[in-house]
Amino acid sequence: MVSSTECFLNDVYGYAKLGALMRGEKPEDMQLRKFLDGTMLGTWGPYHMPAPHVIRTTDNMKRYPSHDCREDLHYHIAGQNLFCGYNGDEAREFLEKYAAPLFPDAPVRSQALSFHNTWMHQMDSGDFRLILTGAAAGNTTRVLTVDFNAPEETAEQINRTVGRYYGMINNQARF
Repeated sequence: MVSSTECFLNDVYGYAKLGALMRGEKPEDMQLRKFLDGTMLGTWGPYHMPAPHVIRTTDNMKRYPSHDCREDLHYHIAGQNLFCGYNGDEAREFLEKYAAPLFPDAPVRSQALSFHNTWMHQMDSGDFRLILTGAAAGNTTRVLTVDFNAPEETAEQINRTVGRYYGMINNQARF
């Protein structure tokens, strides 16, 4: 049985769509952003291509002190190139539509932070935590941190897919 976390990784973050892209399953006449629609990868910013994040272990995350992670969870995704152009309400709506149904015990909690009109959305359950922060201005950086437990093979397979994607991008492949 596939866990809620694995469904999140594949269907909400978009690693399943990334895998489908790598297998050549995107219709030729479909734009990449449309193919990734409904996933976090589909919210990439003004770059030419999405930049999926690798899954890191807790020990590896200690090298990135700017991302606060739950050290009791083994795996982490941390990045800044998603939800570009989204305001706080749009980001919350995305999380409520796609992520919250997978974690009924972890509703999206939101708060306004006191500096520079910054907002934060958080979901937290036993084996899963997501934090997304951003500022009121539409094109400023968003910071996403996802902490979770999952089977080791799931994390390794996703990281292999991400590695193949970047290998193709570095060889000037276009989708």
